[in-house]
Amino acid sequence: MIKYRLTTRRGECTLTVNVGWTSLGEIVYEGSKEAIKDVKDWLSTQYGPYGHIFNLEETSPMDLSFLMEVRGVIFNAELIEGKRGDLKTTIPEGAIT
Repeated sequence: MIKYRLTTRRGECTLTVNVGWTSLGEIVYEGSKEAIKDVKDWLSTQYGPYGHIFNLEETSPMDLSFLMEVRGVIFNAELIEGKRGDLKTTIPEGAIT
C-alpha cells in the first residue's frame, strides 16, 4: 500500500494503491475535481520504470512510487502513507527496454 499527496495550482489530490509492492491494484483518486483532472492529464503522458505507458486505472505501488520520485516534483509529490521499496530487479515480460 502506498499513498501520495500532490499539490496542483487548483488544489490537492491524493493517490492511493492498496496492494502489495509489485501487485496491480486500483488507483484511488481523492481531492477536488480540478486537481484530479490535472493529475490524470499529467499521468496520461508518463511512463513506468520499464517503459510502459502509465495506466490511469490501475498500477502497482512500485510504479507509482517510481513515478512520484522521478517526476512527481512538478506537483510536490509527498509520500504520506506506506514506504518505498526497491525496483524489481528483473524486467517483467513484455516490458520495453
